Amino acid sequence: MIGSQISHYQIKDKLGGGSIGVVYRAEDTRDGHEVAFKFLPFDLRDDQVARDAFVDEAQASSSLEHPNICTIHDIGNAEDGRMFVVMTLYDGETLKQRLESGALPTEEAVRIVRAIADGLAAAHERGIVHRDIKPGNVMLTEDGGVRIVDFGLARVVSHGQPGLTQIGASMGTPTYMSPEQTLGDEVDERSDVWSLGVLFYECLTGELPFDGANLPTVIQAIHSKQPEPPSQLNAEIPASLDHSVLACLAKSRDDRLSSCRDLLDELDRLAERSAAGTSEDDGGSQATSAQAESGEERDTASPSDTSSAGSGGCLLIFAAPWLGLLGFLLL
Repeated sequence: MIGSQISHYQIKDKLGGGSIGVVYRAEDTRDGHEVAFKFLPFDLRDDQVARDAFVDEAQASSSLEHPNICTIHDIGNAEDGRMFVVMTLYDGETLKQRLESGALPTEEAVRIVRAIADGLAAAHERGIVHRDIKPGNVMLTEDGGVRIVDFGLARVVSHGQPGLTQIGASMGTPTYMSPEQTLGDEVDERSDVWSLGVLFYECLTGELPFDGANLPTVIQAIHSKQPEPPSQLNAEIPASLDHSVLACLAKSRDDRLSSCRDLLDELDRLAERSAAGTSEDDGGSQATSAQAESGEERDTASPSDTSSAGSGGCLLIFAAPWLGLLGFLLL
């Protein structure tokens, strides 16, 4: 494969692969630009319905031109009938690679999840469901960008073959799948909300909320386990984030956050409350400082003032330094 030419793309080297295909670095011989060239599973060449569905969704998602969605440049077929998709090649790493070093700092985790949620919300508003949100499908670019890749591919792989057998065979580990998806039910945007919640949990804690030694135990955990609040696994996570994460992971989709916009709204409210709390703290510090300065002025009163005040003046002199502390305690 390396060195071969498919259409007007020269295959240069392999970048990676997974359950949905193999990705190569390629050169577009028309302009010399490097691109990411991905072959879809070979058995899709005879499933025209699935191929058409993928083309429709891939083109729709690419047309969004959203800063958090990977751009698709071309979709075609090789001479042997295999389908390929050509995407922008981003310098950076996947979120999966980043998480190999463990949990992310809370601010970084929230930033990445917000970016993913914003991209998904834009897609959902166009009726496009990703179906395979996981760290391996999120690119972190060198300039700090966040890009979702592989829109529509999960639907192609699972087309016409619902249920656990197909999940295990073609989709790899289902640890990011919603309960309804593991059953082969039709999914909507709330399934992506669940998957994003799993990803959010992992970013914050370095652990998966639902895991197991094999497929049946993972599926059982997804349907029955109640994950621990993230703040109990990582003391640096504010407890206020627990609700935002766990609200994505309600077993029933009707009890779940209904959209990625809802998650963004939750995170906005948390940020506003946090900023308000910081502002109040700053105001308290300023008030305390002013009271302390006032106390210092009274401390430096002239001897004639203190003598005329008698014992009451002496009491005021010794009490004044404590006024600032009292003000602090009352805030």
